[in-house]
Amino acid sequence: SLPNNAYCILLEIKVNKAKLLAVMIPIVLFIDHAQAIEIYNKNGTKVDLYGGMNSRREFNSDGNYDKSLVDLGFYGESKVTSDITGYGFWQYRITGGENEWSSNGGVRQQFAGLKMVNVGSLDYGRNYGVLYDVERYTDIAPYFSGDTWTNASDNFMVSRGDGMLTYRNEDFFGKLSGLDFGLQYQAKREGYDPDKENGEGYGYSLSYQIAQGLTLTGAYSNSRRTQKQNTLESEGEKYAEAWGIGGLYTSDHLYLASVYSETRNLTPINKSWADYKTADKTQNMEFVLQYQFDNGLRPSISYVQSKVKDKTAGNFDMAEYIQAGVLYKLTANVQLWFDHRFSLVNEDSELVNYRIIDDDRSAAGVIFMF
Repeated sequence: SLPNNAYCILLEIKVNKAKLLAVMIPIVLFIDHAQAIEIYNKNGTKVDLYGGMNSRREFNSDGNYDKSLVDLGFYGESKVTSDITGYGFWQYRITGGENEWSSNGGVRQQFAGLKMVNVGSLDYGRNYGVLYDVERYTDIAPYFSGDTWTNASDNFMVSRGDGMLTYRNEDFFGKLSGLDFGLQYQAKREGYDPDKENGEGYGYSLSYQIAQGLTLTGAYSNSRRTQKQNTLESEGEKYAEAWGIGGLYTSDHLYLASVYSETRNLTPINKSWADYKTADKTQNMEFVLQYQFDNGLRPSISYVQSKVKDKTAGNFDMAEYIQAGVLYKLTANVQLWFDHRFSLVNEDSELVNYRIIDDDRSAAGVIFMF
């Protein structure tokens, strides 16, 4: 799987000196002070280009594999009135490790909407589900992160998905600094593989900055499962549900975050995606610590545990591992990184058909971005 490995670019758009909602755009690359390229700016309309290449290779007990990728994205905005701005975002990923005749890429995000000063933003399209408002705190390792409860895209509202209608509000209508919330609706998606389908769903998130550098975020989602999903799981429930809570502390050099979450009838656990099976319940804990040195070095260490509780499969650890890695920023646009995963789970022969992270792996790469 390809983890997000994302920091977030927070674009604070100002119109007539009034701050609008910060539009959160997760990008695959570790972005600190990289500058986007402005490709158009005329008559109140501006378009910026973001991009990067992550040439990387993964090493495990079976061998080593090219996991390179390229991401390209456009962010645009246009003034409608002095208080209203239209905006849109598009991000495309091309993955490597294939010959030149292969087509292995796709649109990760594509949405457009309107935002109004002290009212918020409303957009529709392919976007991140509100549960990722929590997971983004810990999904920031150079490579090994975001691979348990939010591992799969198009899996209800825990990661990226289609048909997302999203409303976001910052500073509670401009009345209470640090209190942000989001509301989201997802339209039904059928006619695909069962692990890529969803019924109608809704979700919400709430974030509050308690003190300088200290923020808490909680999120919840509830979605109908499709007829195909319930047919394949004869004992399946009609709803897929998830909630999570996360805390983040940042200073000039320190990054410390933790997340706890639970899912019900949502997380795929079969090793083969073609055999659809979701866990009755999962419990997930994640902790991450990073430190930014002045010389550009940024070590990272995290702990991840994901427990499955299921009537059919029983109770087992889908994942328990320690991640340790480092990223070195040569310039604002060029970075080197190495990451390793130490699994704390021993393979159980009785669970051979279920998705379990039970091996040690390493990965390394070089990033160029703009």
